[in-house]
Amino acid sequence: MKSEIVDAFSIMAKDKNIDRDILASVIKDSFNKMMEKKYGLDSNFNIMVNMEKGDIEIYLNKVVVEEVKDPNTGIDVETAKEKSGEDFEVGDDYVEEIPIIDFGRRMVINLKQNLNQKIREIEKS
Repeated sequence: MKSEIVDAFSIMAKDKNIDRDILASVIKDSFNKMMEKKYGLDSNFNIMVNMEKGDIEIYLNKVVVEEVKDPNTGIDVETAKEKSGEDFEVGDDYVEEIPIIDFGRRMVINLKQNLNQKIREIEKS
């Protein structure tokens, strides 16, 4: 599904004569908004868009804590070990890859609408 999104917008960018770097930036910005909606403004995440490979990777960064107060920013030692198979100590950084499919249909539709709107804005300017 990730590569389908990039492929569709690469074709659109080519048809509408939009630079690939600008398109990658638009895709990244749209995914940023989607991550903020789902995980909150305090969440720490990285989004990598590779237009050549048609790949989008989303990583949610958390801190290993004794007691989880916010599951979007923290993870307990046991859960981190369970998910990754690695040993962690309190204060360590934990990075989790987030599959796009986890966002659900409604959020993906919002993402698509956001992308289309930004493409139209670029066309006008």
